[in-house]
Amino acid sequence: MSVNVRKRSPTAGHLPGYFEIDFVPHCGGGKVDSELMHTLVMTDIATGWTECLVMPFRRGAFVLEHIRQVHVALPFPLRGPDCDDDSAFMNETVCDFCKPTGIELTRSRAYKKNDEAWV
Repeated sequence: MSVNVRKRSPTAGHLPGYFEIDFVPHCGGGKVDSELMHTLVMTDIATGWTECLVMPFRRGAFVLEHIRQVHVALPFPLRGPDCDDDSAFMNETVCDFCKPTGIELTRSRAYKKNDEAWV
């Protein structure tokens, strides 16, 4: 599995459909644990359109289920999600969905939290 580090096309950011995605944990200021409830936040860079989906676990299958829900509900095409190196995003399940549908999955640079500035 190979996912490119974010190298957006010249139209990315100008056309709707390029999303930054990340998790927001519901931990109450305590220890962040993968078994806590999380919200998957997807924000379109061009329009600011934001989808927030609560997830019971940080798992690739749940991420894919929510990406599919957003994909069919958007008023514009999903062109590409950009995420961090979390294994819930970087896995065969998500990659195998994106490739045949023409969705450009990219990831941020390691240890660069500002790369996900929209979420």
